[in-house]
Amino acid sequence: MSTRSYVLVEQVDGSIKGVYVHCDGDKHLETLNKHYSTKRKRDALLKLGDLSVLAEKTGRPPKGLEHEVGGKSAPGYCLAYHRDRGDEFTNLEFSSWKAFKRVQKKFWDIDYIYLWAKEYSGWARYKRSITGDYMFEENGEKKA
Repeated sequence: MSTRSYVLVEQVDGSIKGVYVHCDGDKHLETLNKHYSTKRKRDALLKLGDLSVLAEKTGRPPKGLEHEVGGKSAPGYCLAYHRDRGDEFTNLEFSSWKAFKRVQKKFWDIDYIYLWAKEYSGWARYKRSITGDYMFEENGEKKA
């Protein structure tokens, strides 16, 4: 069974854009902090749309490496439903974090939320509680 997650990025205007990640949702915090700390990298991640696998690199893997949804993913490379399987492009968009919080209980199958927000110098992780609310779990350091 997969541990599903959303990776959300607060935009300059306060809106939220993000992607669904199907696998290993409990293990993304280190990858996000280490490899997606710049706006350029976060934007590249969002352009992939929803993912089967989140990894360090957003580009296509070198030829010769097996890389397909439902099969193996090339080590170190994100596996995207749209790019790598040809599915329709899908992603997440909310007008604000508050707007997301109003509908969060609808996401009963999402175990973790990762949020890049102006408030933090890294990624924040939220875990879904038994009540359906997402509870703050850990993050990078708060900005002064």
